[in-house]
Amino acid sequence: MTKLLDGVFEDDTQFGIIYGLDDGDDWTSESALIKANPNWGISVRPEVLVPLIATAMPPAHLQPLRKWQALAGSDSAAGGLLACRTDR
Repeated sequence: MTKLLDGVFEDDTQFGIIYGLDDGDDWTSESALIKANPNWGISVRPEVLVPLIATAMPPAHLQPLRKWQALAGSDSAAGGLLACRTDR
């Protein structure tokens, strides 16, 4: 589906949409869950999904690692890491 949506190929018989969060959205908030799940309260049951956020959160002593994980996934961090390469 992503190839179709990215325009890699055309197929007028197919329709697709991918819901998700934008950069900067707090994935732990209920509003983010609603944004990424437009069928919220219908086929996506809040009473099931909301408690799962707690299980997805790392323990308090590992919270600082979330900042490193976020940086590792960003383009700017990758550029900074590549600038530090010593194998050139």
